[in-house]
Amino acid sequence: GVTTVVAADRPTSAGRGTEAIGAQMARGLTVALVGVVLMLVPTFVAVVLVPLGVAILLAAPLLRASIPALAAVAVGLAIGGPILIARIDDTSRFSGAGPVESTVTGVLFIGIYPVITWIVFVIAGMLVGRVLLAAIRHGSTAALGLRLALAGASALVVASLVDTWYVTSIAAPARAAGDPSALPGIIEALRESGYGVPHGTGLDAILIAAPHTGTTLDLVRTIGGAALVIGVVLLLVGGGAARSGPTRVLAAAGGAAFTMYVLHIVTTSALTIAADSGAIPWQGALWDALAIGALVIDLMLMLALGALLAILGARGPFEMLVRSAGRLGAGIARRVSRQPVRTA
Repeated sequence: GVTTVVAADRPTSAGRGTEAIGAQMARGLTVALVGVVLMLVPTFVAVVLVPLGVAILLAAPLLRASIPALAAVAVGLAIGGPILIARIDDTSRFSGAGPVESTVTGVLFIGIYPVITWIVFVIAGMLVGRVLLAAIRHGSTAALGLRLALAGASALVVASLVDTWYVTSIAAPARAAGDPSALPGIIEALRESGYGVPHGTGLDAILIAAPHTGTTLDLVRTIGGAALVIGVVLLLVGGGAARSGPTRVLAAAGGAAFTMYVLHIVTTSALTIAADSGAIPWQGALWDALAIGALVIDLMLMLALGALLAILGARGPFEMLVRSAGRLGAGIARRVSRQPVRTA
């Protein structure tokens, strides 16, 4: 979300808003298509690129929206989206939908990472991107970093407190039906991953902050964590200040997040293939050790890629692919906008 606004800043400032929208739509489509290809790779990791790409594409028209309008859309989707997801999940189980309808419904609403959840993250990032660009122009990135860090930390704390109160005082007792001995198991179940779907309807879809449920408080906690990280980074490096060698390496690696994600899928596929073939167990000490090893390999690849890109002053290969797609999308939007409107 942040990067979409940063990438669109120059054309939008030059009055080429249509080109910026076309570029973002093309970038989103490219991310989604790469996700489709990666879904063919055997891996235990749920590939997020399809819903993320579609969310980026659908959010493109919002590049022209004001900050209050962006905030209103984000809040509306953060509250209404989880309720809609829970309702669709309830009805889709008995709908008898065909494969196309099921696929579209899964990508947009009830998949492990549905678009309706991801687009809230994208719009929140667009909001952060807007205030970040303003802070850079006014030389106040450190002050913005402090505000973001405090706001993010506060969101994390408040969401966790509300979640704990609601689960232990309302949601779990309602499910226990007067059996106190059932409460610990119910609370534990409500803390488990929801794989994209809330643990219940109504207030459950808003106030239970279990991971991967897409509830309102899950969104608040996730966005708060992202804001905290961005704020801390702004405090540390000051956005545009002179950077040391190690910081340049980390910045270059962070600028190649798409490429690193693809490498992550490839490295985890080796574990998946080995487990599927019976060479290693799917769980246990050996699996844990190999999983940690895969994480270490990912971190080493990240640092190596960051060092290489920092030395070359280059972008990652998949970032270059998305950039080329953006240029193509901008060109198409420019030509379309110049076509005369024909009337009947």
